[in-house]
Amino acid sequence: AVFLPTKYFFNYLLERIPMSNPSYIKVSSDNLTKIDSYKLLTGCIVPRPIAWISTLSPTGLVNLAPYSAFTIASKVPPKVLFCISKQKPGHTDFEYKDTEVNIRHNKEFAVNIGSVHHAEAIEHSAYSFPPDVSEVDLLGLKTVPSDTIAVPRLADVGVSFECKLTDMIDVSTERLLIIIGQVTMFHIREDLFEDGKIDTMKLNPLMRIAGPNYATLGEKIHIPKYSEKAHRPYDHQ
Repeated sequence: AVFLPTKYFFNYLLERIPMSNPSYIKVSSDNLTKIDSYKLLTGCIVPRPIAWISTLSPTGLVNLAPYSAFTIASKVPPKVLFCISKQKPGHTDFEYKDTEVNIRHNKEFAVNIGSVHHAEAIEHSAYSFPPDVSEVDLLGLKTVPSDTIAVPRLADVGVSFECKLTDMIDVSTERLLIIIGQVTMFHIREDLFEDGKIDTMKLNPLMRIAGPNYATLGEKIHIPKYSEKAHRPYDHQ
C-alpha cells in the first residue's frame, strides 16, 4: 500500500471523480427588487429555525409572531438574534410591527421554539393583526410567567428563552433591523434535557422554507469528525 501526503489527497480525489459540466444562471444583485432578492435568498438558505417571539405591549397585551431569520449571536454571554422589517406596504394600517414597537418599549422579549404540532398556530400568528389584538388569545394559546422579564412565555413548547435587548441595528435601505438579546433564563422541558444537552430530535422543531412552506428535521446523519491519521488515503493495489 502507498500513503499519499495529506496535501495531495484532494487532488488525488479530484482526478478520479467524474465531473459534469452544469450550466448556471447568473443573477446580479444590482437591480434586484426586494421580493426577487427575498425569493433567491429564502429558496436556498434552508431550512431556517423559527423564533416564535412573544412580547408585551404598553397596554399589557401579549403579542406573538414568528421570525425565521434567527440564529445564535454569542455563546458567552448567550445571545440570540433575529431580523425584523417594516410592514408590507398596503398590508396593514400600521407601519411598524408590534414586535418591534413592544421591544423598543420594554427592552425584552421571549423566544419560544415551536414544534411540528404548532405548525398551524405559527403560520396564523404571522398575520398582521391590529395592535389591540393578542395572537395568544386569538389562537387559544396558554402562557406562563417568566422569571427575569415581564414578558410571558408560551406554556406548550419544549424550549423558551427569556431575553433582554442588547442591540438593535438597522442594516438595510428597506429598514431591516437586527435585534440582539441576551438570554437571561433557559426553560427546557425535562424530557428533552440530558447531560447538559437538548434532544433535538425529540424537540422536533418546525423550520421555515419559503412562503407558507415548512420543513421538519427529517433523517439525522452522523459523520465522525475528521482525523488526519484515520483518513490517510490508500493507493489501490
